[in-house]
Amino acid sequence: MRYFSARRVQGNQGKSSPMSRRKESLLAIFILLPWWVSAFLAIFSLLALPGLTAFLPTEPFAFAVLKGGLSAGKVILPIVFTLLALAAAFRDWRVKSTLAAQSGLDSLRDVHWKEFEDLLGEVFRRQGYSVEETLGGGADGGVDLVLRRSGKKTLVQAKRWRGKLVSVNIVRELFGVMAADGADSGILVTTSAFTTDATSWVRGKNIKLIDGKELAALVKSVQSGRPYSSPETALPGVCPRCGSALVPRTAKNGPNAGNRFFGCSAFPRCRHTQS
Repeated sequence: MRYFSARRVQGNQGKSSPMSRRKESLLAIFILLPWWVSAFLAIFSLLALPGLTAFLPTEPFAFAVLKGGLSAGKVILPIVFTLLALAAAFRDWRVKSTLAAQSGLDSLRDVHWKEFEDLLGEVFRRQGYSVEETLGGGADGGVDLVLRRSGKKTLVQAKRWRGKLVSVNIVRELFGVMAADGADSGILVTTSAFTTDATSWVRGKNIKLIDGKELAALVKSVQSGRPYSSPETALPGVCPRCGSALVPRTAKNGPNAGNRFFGCSAFPRCRHTQS
């Protein structure tokens, strides 16, 4: 989301959500589901609906009405679900083709904003995350993806910008949304770069900033099938001892000098570390 309900279908829809998520229609939900879900429903409706005639009430009028509905349903529903399966399969193919066609930062900037969000979803999915995404909405509608892995929830906001720097205000807004939604961490992705204030402000916080250069490297890694394992790109974690954010560090002394690791941002009050 790998279970399909979390793979693509976004929960808590509506404008009242603290994340300003976009509303989903039933049609959009089925297109976001794996294609085989609709294919199964097409076969099921084709085979199962005729057998329901035996369970209809014996009262003549009710029997006639319900039998007519079943007769129409066994023709219409298989066609509808088959079309939805084809639409979902086409969408999967289009997203993977868009990802495979990327050649660098310039091509990422040229991708339509919705295709850019879909592409990011596929990138994180290939990193082992379940991805919740939407089908509609505006070009800058708040949180774009919700990632889940190992019981942790991460909110992703994407900025497909060219030249314009992402300011600290944008980062603060994402941090506020994380707090309101109870998310464990956040990722802000852009095809441009971040201001100095933005990069300074996230220190010690559970937000990862991915600029255009790092994004291009991340996309290239998933295209080749080799996970992008740079500590700077890895999602920040939470210290199991004090709850502060874990930040990447480099050992300066001892037998592990030069090795990268995660250390608690509350150091020296908390000395927890992990590889």
